[in-house]
Amino acid sequence: MSAGTFDLRIVRSDPIGTFRVRPTSPTEPRRFKDCDGDTWTEYEPGRVKLTARADGSTMYLGVTDNLADVVDEHGPLTEVRSDDLDPARLERTLRAYVAELDYGRHKAIQCDKDDGVDRYPDEVENFLRFWEAAA
Repeated sequence: MSAGTFDLRIVRSDPIGTFRVRPTSPTEPRRFKDCDGDTWTEYEPGRVKLTARADGSTMYLGVTDNLADVVDEHGPLTEVRSDDLDPARLERTLRAYVAELDYGRHKAIQCDKDDGVDRYPDEVENFLRFWEAAA
């Protein structure tokens, strides 16, 4: 079952050879922080550009490099992830997850037995309330 599009990218392989699989985003490039706190932005697969310095200076801003070379020169990179949730994507994900987890529960939410109304939008609102409360 597919819950979305996935892209396999190797940021740095670990000793046992596992890979990280992450959802692709057509609208937002991946961003990474190096050990100094500088921000690198991926502008094409495997290529990054220095877009922000932790100390606020502009020295070397805009310099481009291979992702692997940046890891070698600046240490491990940490991917910067947004905490923003797209409600439409969340609803699609929730539908797929619940259907895989318990198909009967999925059908009950998708088409309420009393009135036939799709209750997934309500479930998404509930989830977003819990998400905000957990911050």
